[in-house]
Amino acid sequence: MKKQLYALAIFPILLSGCGMINQTTRALEWNQHAIDINTQAIDENSQAIEGANASLAENQRQLNAINQTLKKINESESSTQEKK
Repeated sequence: MKKQLYALAIFPILLSGCGMINQTTRALEWNQHAIDINTQAIDENSQAIEGANASLAENQRQLNAINQTLKKINESESSTQEKK
């Protein structure tokens, strides 16, 4: 009879342990889902940064070309004024 009483006393503990395991499993699943979403966001941000860097490089190239053109115009104007 005592063994049956012990079994009845242990049963709720076992059930609560199963509940905690289930909660932990669900929490791990949610964490994995959050990690997957964050990984995707990081990948998207990385692609956006690469695109922005490419745009910056193109802008720099265009600015250098404009500066060279302006420099040639200034040199031409200077030599024209010297001739006057």
